[in-house]
Amino acid sequence: MTKKTIVLEVTEGHICCEACENTIKLTVGQMPGVAEAAPSHELQQVEVTLDTDDVTVTAVRETLSKIGWQTEEA
Repeated sequence: MTKKTIVLEVTEGHICCEACENTIKLTVGQMPGVAEAAPSHELQQVEVTLDTDDVTVTAVRETLSKIGWQTEEA
């Protein structure tokens, strides 16, 4: 098990409110290997704690893209 915390900057799409944050938390948080997803509409970032043996950063970014947010690793 290799835990890692990453910060993804939102580059396209806007996290505008708590509803957006909840959508991200639920969607990313349910991915196998993701321990926690903590989005911030104030910072336009998503902090994700994951097990890199089970999920890749690319998979997390692709999932965010599917629900409307493009990101780059900070």
